[in-house]
Amino acid sequence: MRALCGILVVCSTTVSAAFARDILVSNVDGNDAFTGRNWQRTADGSGPVRTIAKALRLTAPGDRIVLAKTTEPYRESFSLVGSRYSGQPSRPFMIVGNGAILDGSAPIPADAWEYQQGQVFRFHPTELGIEQLFINDRPAERVPAGLGSRPLPKLQPLQWSQQGGMISFCVEKDRLPADYRLSYAQKQTGITLYQVQHVAIADLTIQGFRLDGISAFNSAQQIYLAKLICRGK
Repeated sequence: MRALCGILVVCSTTVSAAFARDILVSNVDGNDAFTGRNWQRTADGSGPVRTIAKALRLTAPGDRIVLAKTTEPYRESFSLVGSRYSGQPSRPFMIVGNGAILDGSAPIPADAWEYQQGQVFRFHPTELGIEQLFINDRPAERVPAGLGSRPLPKLQPLQWSQQGGMISFCVEKDRLPADYRLSYAQKQTGITLYQVQHVAIADLTIQGFRLDGISAFNSAQQIYLAKLICRGK
């Protein structure tokens, strides 16, 4: 998975700035009805929000979105576009991951597979595009397919291929797809940056996306990245 697209500037983990507000996010303890101003749930509803999407609706230029590192990945993708998600040299707009994981994959339901041939089963993703198949959260071995209606390449157990918008997966003898923990790259890009300035993203693992972990257009200026891991899974 490509980590970056466009012009990015990588810096150290320390960004000296006076921050306007922190919007706090926990995908385990949060609630999108809360204000995101406190890590603890309070009677006035000032606990953490649950999703990054909600935090983005609450932010203003120069704010920070602070993620709690939990046992669950944040299964979201989002875009930072325009002045609202920009900052100043002394006060960048920040996303602080605290070691959290942003994951674009989704489990494949057992009943989504249909028999194809031999020991091969196939699955139709919800969206067409470049796909990735994971076994136990690790990329499975892919065998390139021919163009058009060419025959499916011969697959060995635990190999997969993509053809005609379908993911084909070869199981081991006497096993079915339901016997494996299979997932696929459901979302295309983790974080998109467009027409923003002075944005800092730090301490975050971005994985399981079809194309990019972070995609930045040329209109994204003064982007600071630190302690990021971009990987398949």
